[in-house]
Amino acid sequence: MPAALQEAADRHPEHALRALAPLVGGDTTRGLQAAGTVRGLLYARPDLAEAVPQESVEALLPRPAVPDSADLPDVLAGKPARGAKTDWADPALLPRVLTRGRDRALPASATRRLLGLLARKAPEAAEVRAFCDRHSLAEFSWAVFERWQALGAPTRHNWALAQLGLIGDDTTVRRLSPLIRLWPGQGLTARAAAALDVLAAVGSDVALTHLFELTRRGRYKGLKARAARTIDEIAAARGMTRAALADRAVPDFGLDERGTLVLDYGPRRFTVTFDEQLVPLVVEANGKVRKSAPKPGPKDDPALAPAAHALFTGLRKDLRTIADQEIRRLELAMTTRRTWTRDDFQTLFVDHPLLGHIVRRLVWTTDAGTAFRVDEGRDYADVADDPFTPAPGARIGIAHPVLLGDDLRAWAEIFADYEILQPFEQLGRPVHRLTEDERAAHRLDRVEGLVLPYGKAKGHSQGRWESVDADGGFAGGWLARRDPAGLYVVAELSPGLAHYMYGEGEDQEIKALWAGPAPAREPRDTVPLGRVDPVTMSEAVHDLVRSAT
Repeated sequence: MPAALQEAADRHPEHALRALAPLVGGDTTRGLQAAGTVRGLLYARPDLAEAVPQESVEALLPRPAVPDSADLPDVLAGKPARGAKTDWADPALLPRVLTRGRDRALPASATRRLLGLLARKAPEAAEVRAFCDRHSLAEFSWAVFERWQALGAPTRHNWALAQLGLIGDDTTVRRLSPLIRLWPGQGLTARAAAALDVLAAVGSDVALTHLFELTRRGRYKGLKARAARTIDEIAAARGMTRAALADRAVPDFGLDERGTLVLDYGPRRFTVTFDEQLVPLVVEANGKVRKSAPKPGPKDDPALAPAAHALFTGLRKDLRTIADQEIRRLELAMTTRRTWTRDDFQTLFVDHPLLGHIVRRLVWTTDAGTAFRVDEGRDYADVADDPFTPAPGARIGIAHPVLLGDDLRAWAEIFADYEILQPFEQLGRPVHRLTEDERAAHRLDRVEGLVLPYGKAKGHSQGRWESVDADGGFAGGWLARRDPAGLYVVAELSPGLAHYMYGEGEDQEIKALWAGPAPAREPRDTVPLGRVDPVTMSEAVHDLVRSAT
């Protein structure tokens, strides 16, 4: 089919442009195929652009010509080798690669040398990045990928996908991630797995963030598992855990030390800041707050304004993925009692240009039990609003409200007085404390007899609870939640969940709630409930009560 399409496009180029231009983009395989074909037509016949509205194909039009660079690195010098692996990637039908100063471009022979390096997946290709303009190189890389798609993505030329990891950038990552989610459903699981390796090869903070996001979202368990293995491999190579890698993989997006970004339009300047959900806001010079950056106007600088607008657009697109992911990650850290050293807390959170916006909206606590907050000046203050300094060896975590005791109300009043909105439910979170009798008991009577709709019970088994036996198989007769010390809170279900049923099934009654060293179908080796971590117990009761209602 791709060959027939290309033949028809060559015979009737104007008709092909009108038919294919509306299909370009859209984060789909069809959009890639259309873009590759349209770009080839426009580069061969630039005059054909008059056949379609300019804005529909603007990104695919040939750029203004610049002189060839005479000063080439050794890796790109010399006569290029000819071969079937690269003959289909004609430099004349691809964007020219600019040098670092953007005033020169690689000659056709050097471009063919570059294509040969990419086809061989040669490590020397990395040397090209120091000589060429990174954005131009990434655009060239994506155009090669589009051209491959237009030819039907033949497997013998799979290097066209792998090369994205050699010379691609964060823009490449943003374009590739939606396709990775789609491909398994199109019978392209192997291609999706190869694309995960591309994200790993790019290796930037944005790439790692998209890898983490792929472990959370999507319909394909195999893809999620493969993304998780890729993350584990990267973490192992760096000598750290997956959680530690996630801490260090949050992009700063070029924000300044105050956590803001200036958009320079020439005669106009705007400041980007963030709300409690890390949604970017644009502040005008007069203090007026906008939800998006204004479009460049006729009085704005013709070079600065479009670049600034594109910068904000890319930032907002990234944050749609990253903001929710980071907020959920910190909420999970609160419920699992995760802590950091004082130095890591300062470096990874307080001083981080993006996460600092969230840090100041939460109450933190030391392992000694002293709660504090971080103010706008990055100073620490306790519940009396007095300056506070954690001990040098202190570990710091996000304070769960069950740990704040009688100070919970005081903290809520402080945040209300300062009009601090929180990124997730912390101070207003429902708290479930055990009574003295319940702490000594081996069963929790107050939740036994609750009935959970099947969908909610099944959802718990796929989230913070688990229902997996010792052999790794789906149990279904219980839900279990592990506390930091290794004890399990277990909810016995009747009649039990089916491993293959998601949306439909019988309601589940909680026959017993108990705690022990390992989950089981019925209470076994139970311990007093008071031995369970109070945060884990509060969250467990909260989940079950909320689901039942």
